[in-house]
Amino acid sequence: MFWLGAVKGMGTFPSGIALAEKFGKKAVGGDYSMVDALADHIAEVQAMQAVFQKIQARYDATEQSNADLLRGIPGAS
Repeated sequence: MFWLGAVKGMGTFPSGIALAEKFGKKAVGGDYSMVDALADHIAEVQAMQAVFQKIQARYDATEQSNADLLRGIPGAS
């Protein structure tokens, strides 16, 4: 993934070289680079996944409990 930091095509002038370095650091290794941002986003999505899995488990348990209660009502079967 570190090839992302190898920005090319900005020319040979000092301004082009500086710009290429700046964009390279935005991708990898700079202050809050794209790699860092993606890692944070992945962690957040994984945390969301855990929450959704808990919600699904609670929903399933509630559905089962309700079904069990309804089966206990005479004539509901």
